[in-house]
Amino acid sequence: MLGNSFAASGAIEATAALLALRESALPPTINLDERDPECDLDYVAGTAARQRKLRVVALNNANLAGAHAALVLGQV
Repeated sequence: MLGNSFAASGAIEATAALLALRESALPPTINLDERDPECDLDYVAGTAARQRKLRVVALNNANLAGAHAALVLGQV
């Protein structure tokens, strides 16, 4: 959705995850027009978020230089 934002990508992703927690909403998967019938994952297709009570979100981040990080955020 935002392209490669290089060093800011982790902060942008964490902000989106915190907003999802605060709003109790799963953001949509952009550019998903047609689901693969052989893939049984529950994607949020379209442009509208799906309301869902969230307690924990996990983020996995990788950059072009090969660095990887994981962050788990949650509510109490």
